[in-house]
Amino acid sequence: MSAAFLRAFRLEGEGIVHGFGTRHLEEAAPELLEELKEGCARQVHGDRVLWVKDGVRPGAEEADALATDEARLVAVRTADCVPVLLADPRTGRVAAVHAGWRGTIARVVERAVESLVRAGSRQEDLLAAIGPAIRACCYEVSPKLAARFEAAFGPGVRQGQNLDLAIANRISLVRAGVSAARIEVLDLCTFCDPRFHSFRREGERAGRQYSFVRGGSVS
Repeated sequence: MSAAFLRAFRLEGEGIVHGFGTRHLEEAAPELLEELKEGCARQVHGDRVLWVKDGVRPGAEEADALATDEARLVAVRTADCVPVLLADPRTGRVAAVHAGWRGTIARVVERAVESLVRAGSRQEDLLAAIGPAIRACCYEVSPKLAARFEAAFGPGVRQGQNLDLAIANRISLVRAGVSAARIEVLDLCTFCDPRFHSFRREGERAGRQYSFVRGGSVS
């Protein structure tokens, strides 16, 4: 299982079932693959949050953030985009977020936090983990897009013409009221690290890794 998924220290410490997938998922944990596929929506680089309840089939819906308070998992697929997992240990509410550059600039993680709070969670209870994604070392963009991100998130997200989407999403989480001390960033670049699929490295041949979190009571 360790080859299939990486864990976030804070989520694991609270007993939250979760994982950030690697390219080794299919051989290391094939029994989870179908459940993960069923836990994903059709991702469109937007900011919609889909609540997954009884009778909701995520695969029939377009959404880039999925939330649930039931004992089931929600998942996202990435291959350089940022996977973000949110969990409320007090209530069992969770969310999985897919944030590419479009979703990041649309503040999809903020929408996810807002949706959890509307459902009854408190910002101060939320934990967040930002998983492996392409980082500033490898993510070169146009000068126009780099300037747009700097205007939206400050100079810390930009290194010349390179962007760090993970840091931008961390800033979004703090703006949404999540304590910086309760946000964990896995400092891994999908382009640099061969354990991960990378669209920028592999092009159309790239697969996708799944990141997931399971809702429901953790007691």
